[in-house]
Amino acid sequence: MASAEEIAWAAGLFDGEGSITHSDRDLQLSLRNTDLELVERFHRILDRGAAYGPYEHRARDGFNRKPFWVWVAHGDAGHTALELLAPWLSARRRAQALEHGVVLPTQNVET
Repeated sequence: MASAEEIAWAAGLFDGEGSITHSDRDLQLSLRNTDLELVERFHRILDRGAAYGPYEHRARDGFNRKPFWVWVAHGDAGHTALELLAPWLSARRRAQALEHGVVLPTQNVET
């Protein structure tokens, strides 16, 4: 089980790099990053979903881009991951969750 500090770290990363959407009428959380170490650490901490990659950018502007990795959690795994991260998420992410029908507790962790 991850420590509170690790979960808070993961929530900060998700708040900046993650997204909450729906796929086939089911909740989907995802996080995309060019740093494999960060994606792997995030995945280990949450112990839900799956990490995929590397993927290559399809640059239309001719510039080379770094490969990226993606962590994804669908359905129950997505809901559980979101509940785990919830205490540390920003108002913007909470609003995004609400747009997808997920009501998160309003109580934040005190620092």
